[in-house]
Amino acid sequence: MQLPPLTPSNKLAIAALTKYNEQMLNPIPWYEGYASRLTTSLVDDPRFSEPLYPDFEDYNYSHAISNLEHVYLNDFDFNLEEDREELSRITRMEFEGNSFDTVARCRCGNPAMRGNYLINSGRTCPICGSKAETFLNQGEDSRIWLRKPEGVKKFVNIGFFTTFFNNMIVGAPSPKIGLARYFLDPVYRAAQRKNRNGSNIAINQMLGHLGITEINLNTFYDNCDQIMEYLLVGPGVRWNKYKKEGELALDFYRRHKEIAFCDYMKVPNRYCMILEKSGKGILTYQHHPETAKLYHAIADTMKSTNSYKLTEKDIQRNIDIVGKSLVALADQYRTTNNPKALFNKQGINRKHVCAGPVPCTGRSVITSKTGIIDANEILMPWKMCVPILGDEIKSYLYRKGYTPVKAAQLIVRAHNEVVPEVDAFFKDIEDYRKCIVQAGRNPSIEYLSRRSFFLRVNRDLEDESIKISILSIGPYGADFDGDQMYVLFLMDNESKAKAYGALGHHQVLDKNSPFKVSKYAGQSATNLMNLNTLFLQTELQP
Repeated sequence: MQLPPLTPSNKLAIAALTKYNEQMLNPIPWYEGYASRLTTSLVDDPRFSEPLYPDFEDYNYSHAISNLEHVYLNDFDFNLEEDREELSRITRMEFEGNSFDTVARCRCGNPAMRGNYLINSGRTCPICGSKAETFLNQGEDSRIWLRKPEGVKKFVNIGFFTTFFNNMIVGAPSPKIGLARYFLDPVYRAAQRKNRNGSNIAINQMLGHLGITEINLNTFYDNCDQIMEYLLVGPGVRWNKYKKEGELALDFYRRHKEIAFCDYMKVPNRYCMILEKSGKGILTYQHHPETAKLYHAIADTMKSTNSYKLTEKDIQRNIDIVGKSLVALADQYRTTNNPKALFNKQGINRKHVCAGPVPCTGRSVITSKTGIIDANEILMPWKMCVPILGDEIKSYLYRKGYTPVKAAQLIVRAHNEVVPEVDAFFKDIEDYRKCIVQAGRNPSIEYLSRRSFFLRVNRDLEDESIKISILSIGPYGADFDGDQMYVLFLMDNESKAKAYGALGHHQVLDKNSPFKVSKYAGQSATNLMNLNTLFLQTELQP
């Protein structure tokens, strides 16, 4: 039976489908080829599947191993002018204008202790007792500490309070009461006691069950083991949100108990407290003055002297001041480290860190790739690929016999025109699929929203968009309305081999429903119509 003549579209489709043999279309040989040249194992580390816990700083340990001379805020008399001036010198940096002094000096600015020749000389200032040092020479570590005041058994680690203790909520049913905050902060405790509700009754039941008669920071430390067991796995589990994860939460507490309470607290480095003097006034970060007040409040608690011994009332006052200040510091920490302040579009990380240039990367607007489509390929602009792969192009030209000067000239020309010698390099990596890139679009919230592609280069210099197949837009949530995509070029064989798991064929099957095709692997209506037309125009062979 003779087949009907093929239309131009049929011929184009057949040519595209027969362009690669079966081996080239199969990604597994590519993976095996890359993996065979590696010296490291590609077996997943089992630790990657283990639960992650925050890494809290152990203040007692940091205090013990610090090589810097310890200065304690508790030793300063806040009533003396000279102590307040010294405190200002060691806890904050002051600048005038946009520059700072690079010459080493002591803390008090003694002219006799000024000069870089004094660094590591061992000489100390006869006035302030400090050594000459340059700006930022001591790194992020701090020499300024707080000792626990008289009568206070332990500090509460601020990071641990924010992460764990602040989530210990008693709600029966509402309004909810923060249990650790209730113990530490007398102002918060007095406000809650005015409300006669179920949560207050629940707390009183717990206190009676555990035999706790006094509520403050010290009793929280003394009874914390019992309180956590009562709330997480005992009768109080019905009041908090860890009904199902109580055992895990209790294990978390036991792991970090030695860090949760400490004898010393680190005060932020003076380089974290910046005052900039300008013609418009004195500028500083909005939270710095309040932060300094809280640390000073803890340091300025009452102390026994040769002539005066603290009474129980004085000690209780110290405990309340420390507890209230720790809660306020934790609130400040949570505010300044709020995820929205860090990770949103105008946040610190995205604005000042992630926005910086990263090698072997690019970003541009996503558009649809038309014509013959391979879902495993990405079409990137020529003007982006040339600078990113500049070193690889140079190496290719060297092997072809070009001198360094000639190779540099060709690459410079290639930034604005399609140079045949550079085009040959791109054809080589396209034909043999030597270049793999990972492309993604934030936020990465779907499976394979950062996936791997084989590179193709767009020779149209006027088109500076990144083009992907309409078969690949599902995980990205891309609708071609101006969305941008980032790309990361994988330069080594290990990265290419590990990228195998992010190639497009891994999204054919649904990860959540066995024996079902993923919604991201569905064919477009256009593809289905073309296939249907082709089948209708072709008679079946006997």
